[in-house]
Amino acid sequence: MIGKKYLVLEGEITSQHDGDIHYISGRRLIELYGVNPKECIVVKPGEEIRGINTSGLILLRPRYDGNYNLEKQGM
Repeated sequence: MIGKKYLVLEGEITSQHDGDIHYISGRRLIELYGVNPKECIVVKPGEEIRGINTSGLILLRPRYDGNYNLEKQGM
């Protein structure tokens, strides 16, 4: 079984490129970052995380600049 590595926070972001507000789902964030969905815990806005140890997880969330390359972010 694959362990959890990423905490994916879906939500709204205002685009740097067009100024529009976009809702980015957890599924779309996983695609954008190019990570394995089995390694992710997806959290919706306002949702509480109980009983899950989130320490050590890499946070993935919508980005204003649209850069979803983990290597360029030093992850």
